[in-house]
Amino acid sequence: MQAFTDHIMEDVVPLLNAPTGNSVTREITAFLGEKQHFDFQPVLIHGDLSPEHILVNKETGEIGVIDFGDSGIGDPAYDVMDELMPSYGGQIDGSFQARQRFYRRLAPFHSVLHGVATGDEALVSDGLREVVAEFGE
Repeated sequence: MQAFTDHIMEDVVPLLNAPTGNSVTREITAFLGEKQHFDFQPVLIHGDLSPEHILVNKETGEIGVIDFGDSGIGDPAYDVMDELMPSYGGQIDGSFQARQRFYRRLAPFHSVLHGVATGDEALVSDGLREVVAEFGE
């Protein structure tokens, strides 16, 4: 988490207007400053779990998950989408939902950072629009 938020602060915040950059900085700093957000039992996570990585065979009801390139050990709240909560059998601590919300809010930064790394200006632009929509004041 620290490496990702460091990249956001170094590579994305300077691309934002001042009010949005300040909002992003405040929220990341506040989240990282709360000890309870890091008091969870690490588990194996997919790391990029999203609807497009969950395949469902409508005829048989079989479900499959693809694209494990970002898997690793981490916070279960990172992978458990709201839609999966009824089926989630793991531990839900006091800050689980706050961590879920925070991770979801950071999603547009992945696009911006990928666009910066690959020189894809359209990806950067689209991602920045999403960041402003999420964090703009």
